[in-house]
Amino acid sequence: MSVPRFLPALIGRIRSSRNCLIQRTTVVRSEKVICSRTQLPYMNDCTAWRSFNSTRPLKLDTSGKETSQPRNAAASGPTPPERSSTALPPKDSMHRRSLGESVSFSRVDVGAQPIPSTNIPGTKKTLKLKALIFDANGDLQRPLEGEFSKIGICSRHSLQPRDLRKMDNTYSEQLPTILVREKAILVNLLHFKALIKADMTIMADSLGSNSYSSDFLQELCTNLKIQEGSYEFRALETILLNVIAALQAEQLELFSRVTQTLERLDERVDEEELKALLLSRRGVDQFAIKVNAIRGVFIDILNNDEDLAGMYLTAKAAGQPKKVSDHIEAELLFEHYLNLTDEISNATHQLSTNISATQAITNIVLDSRRNQLINYELKATLATVAISTGALVASIFGMNLTTNLEQTQGVFWAVTTSAIIIAVSFYVIAATRLRRLIAAGGFKKRNSL
Repeated sequence: MSVPRFLPALIGRIRSSRNCLIQRTTVVRSEKVICSRTQLPYMNDCTAWRSFNSTRPLKLDTSGKETSQPRNAAASGPTPPERSSTALPPKDSMHRRSLGESVSFSRVDVGAQPIPSTNIPGTKKTLKLKALIFDANGDLQRPLEGEFSKIGICSRHSLQPRDLRKMDNTYSEQLPTILVREKAILVNLLHFKALIKADMTIMADSLGSNSYSSDFLQELCTNLKIQEGSYEFRALETILLNVIAALQAEQLELFSRVTQTLERLDERVDEEELKALLLSRRGVDQFAIKVNAIRGVFIDILNNDEDLAGMYLTAKAAGQPKKVSDHIEAELLFEHYLNLTDEISNATHQLSTNISATQAITNIVLDSRRNQLINYELKATLATVAISTGALVASIFGMNLTTNLEQTQGVFWAVTTSAIIIAVSFYVIAATRLRRLIAAGGFKKRNSL
């Protein structure tokens, strides 16, 4: 079989076209690589890339700011921006700092303008508060107000960083808590935030505020000076007593307002009183949540024997820690205040029940009024229909018909009387049927089997 003459030439042209296409693709790829290297020169230099990803060591200068130093001082030429890291002061120096000292951190780059530090909650190393310190003799020291180092507080008082959240007022909606640590007891109940130790009591407060009354501070000072019982239990009992007193005062004010609203609703149901009842219900629910949260704290403490035994800080400081089962004083203390909390909780629950009953009665009254309006509307509709039946007769005789009845004597009065009788009869029958339906409750009575 002979091969066509044009076939070898066709094969040659296909091969040459393929080679040209491969060359063009190679040229395009090389141009892209050259362009990318031209735009990012440091991407082609391994040394510059490592320098870009590396960080410079930071040190803390005497002014409290961090400065960065280059690893290679002889390096010249522009370098890409570098990432800064936060360096902490030595641990020993933090131990030597007092409670009133603080360390502020900021980031500064060499050859650049200072960058202001940002207040990010997750990276804060300091705690802003006002500290009221009572010594071992019960004397109130000069209040300390400022910014304190969290690391210094944790190191000095054997706390964890997460424990400081209970003393930080920047965190809103904190749950009531009593934490027992190795050398301290943290109390966070209502607005009372305290750090109790074997020889010291620190009441934390917000900057520039006076959350604690002078009566409470005087009472705490007096109780701490009494040489009966352990120091920590005298401070703890004073705080718990004032917490219960604050709850009882709030309960009295809330109950008085709610009782007046309920009495006014018994006399008259109007829109303003219903709004007041709604606001009172919200206030009672919020107060119940607060009381139950504090009650839950007391129950958790009583169910944990290790925490009860760990509250004897004076015995720990003397080298005689209590056994896990030996905590009768602490248990009796929390049992007493748990009973007081139960009384407040029960009274709040009873008031909430009274509000619910009043709301149910109010709904019944409103339903009755709505039913009366519906009944009135039905009667008005029946009267309209009855009148329309009489108007039907008048409309028939009012048409242009030649019946010669309009000239007959007495026909007008007969037609008028008939229309009135028809309308009244229809209304009486319909109203009687409606009254029977209302008396039967809207349902037809069935004969008993």
